[in-house]
Amino acid sequence: MSNTFFTSVQSIRVADNIENQIKEAILSERLTSGDRLPPEKELSRIFDTSRNSVREALRTLEKQGFIIIKQGAKGGAFIREADFSNVTSSISSMLMLKKVTIKNLTESRLIIEPEIARMAALRANKQDIKNLEDAIENLRQVIERKQRSTPTNVQFHRIIGEACKNPVLYFINQSLMDVLQKKLSEEFTLKLESNRLLLEQHIRIYEHLKARNETGAYKEMRNHILNVEKLMKPMLKELNLSR
Repeated sequence: MSNTFFTSVQSIRVADNIENQIKEAILSERLTSGDRLPPEKELSRIFDTSRNSVREALRTLEKQGFIIIKQGAKGGAFIREADFSNVTSSISSMLMLKKVTIKNLTESRLIIEPEIARMAALRANKQDIKNLEDAIENLRQVIERKQRSTPTNVQFHRIIGEACKNPVLYFINQSLMDVLQKKLSEEFTLKLESNRLLLEQHIRIYEHLKARNETGAYKEMRNHILNVEKLMKPMLKELNLSR
């Protein structure tokens, strides 16, 4: 491993400096998943500081999910594959604690999801398209079995969020979907006819994405969200949730 990744630390917050330099090397992809950091002794020489400061920085990076520390002869500090589940979970919890309404979610989705769909039409890879096909087929089977379809419906939107290839929008979309799935699962049961309508809309969105039609994907996603809002209005009134 090249020592040019790092420079000696010139600060009283030594552990923070070490942490930031290693983190920057990871975020800039100079260090990637599976790479092994030098031993503590070597890192202390590279950073020109004590092993205690290095150890403290590594512990912090492990807590944050950037590295994993393994014990034994083949152990050491290894760069972890990116896992942002804690980030989306924290955002989702914040949204839920604020007592988010369906109206709040719909307004947010109208701002975010059509643009995500437009970007996904340009950036989705073969695996993303395959995942969307699988999601549509799963929804079709759920409808045929007359089972509750909320998780399967929402999964389609999660995949599009991933297909847009923007980590910020991905986090936001995943968090919105977490809250949406929870609220729909607890408060709504769509009729079979409504689920069939959603399936048809998902298919149209998918077709635009597969055809790389960014304008069509944007418009179809927006229409879909508005149609979902229309389907939920009678239930919102009945449950007195529209306030």
